[in-house]
Amino acid sequence: MKRSESTRPTSPLAAAAVLVAITCANSLSARTVGFDFDDGQTDVEFAEGITAVGDYDLDARGRVEVEAGIWLEVTATDADGDPVTGHVNDAGLGVVGGAGANQLSAGESLTLRYFDAETGGQPTSVEIDRIALGNFGGTAASGTQDALTLTAGSLDPIALDANTSTFGAGWTYTQFEAGAAQGRGELTFSPPVSLDRLVLTDTSSGVGGSRLQGIAFNEPAAPPRPDPHPDAPNVVFIIADDMGYSDLGCYGGEIDTPELDQLADEGIRFRQFYNNAKCETTRSALMSGLYHGRCGLRVERGASLAEAMRRGGYRTYASGKWHLCDPAGGDGLTPVDRGFDRFYGLYTGASNYFAGQIDPHRVFLDTAEPGAFVSPHDASHFTLDSPTRSRQTSFPAGYYMTDAIADHACAFI
Repeated sequence: MKRSESTRPTSPLAAAAVLVAITCANSLSARTVGFDFDDGQTDVEFAEGITAVGDYDLDARGRVEVEAGIWLEVTATDADGDPVTGHVNDAGLGVVGGAGANQLSAGESLTLRYFDAETGGQPTSVEIDRIALGNFGGTAASGTQDALTLTAGSLDPIALDANTSTFGAGWTYTQFEAGAAQGRGELTFSPPVSLDRLVLTDTSSGVGGSRLQGIAFNEPAAPPRPDPHPDAPNVVFIIADDMGYSDLGCYGGEIDTPELDQLADEGIRFRQFYNNAKCETTRSALMSGLYHGRCGLRVERGASLAEAMRRGGYRTYASGKWHLCDPAGGDGLTPVDRGFDRFYGLYTGASNYFAGQIDPHRVFLDTAEPGAFVSPHDASHFTLDSPTRSRQTSFPAGYYMTDAIADHACAFI
């Protein structure tokens, strides 16, 4: 952990079928609109009163007030532009009939329009930050691959292929559950894009299929990080797996560990220490301050150590083995998701030490600040998945993972 500083390292790197959620920012307060069953989980239920699978007449529904003075209208059309009937299930809003079996398919479109009630229903613009996509997948074996083209405000049309993370000018798409027939993903705009309408058009190969599940307006921004107390110390937290306490020289071990011995000589040596039997449960406790039964094995509940330190003004970095998230990072529990500003290392629990035997999709270099990657290794060794995530797909001569973990920790600091 490191205290906040006014300067940040520059980047060595050059810096999506169903719609699940859209977050917007304008004068609206934080609101969510759900298009799946009326389940009471959102502020506005577009399919109000519908709790079972069935057709949905969008014309009869008309415009819905999603915030004081702001109306939202949704229409569905086929590939020829003719109106078609909607269809609702627990995954959201689709289209009746067509090859996609009541999902958005075969060139069909969903169009969202926003209107200002105070001006008699004139079109109005909102600012959209984020669109989450669900039921967006397909497999090569089935000959079906979901795809969408999205038209949003002043941006050029955005073509999204399921199972493929990508990015462009002003937007990033991250695919979760890649390869799943009903995957999900998230499209993020930076800066937010201003628009009075949003159009999603199916461009799938094969059958295709998508549903609109929800939109969220004006998601609150994260509070600014405070300045740290002037006497706040810098903190280095080292976790080592599978090491007995007596392996260290300062505890009488036969291994020469002069740097760690110096830390012990100048600090405190504990006479008692309790762990949680294996690495993942112990890491969970150390990262949460709770037994893993209370916070979840991957610290799904409560604040992480990094999130707590950030509230005190600290810059937070992690390098090494994480082992507290999905191996592909699709569950929103990666180090950067959980409060670290930068991360290098493994999402998973183990890897070979030597370059020739390391899976090139196993080592990640992440940053909370888009594009601000920091590494002592040349940028050519990394493949960018998004402005905040990259994978090390090649390794410099003489690479050894333990050294690389330490070198990145030093580079972050």
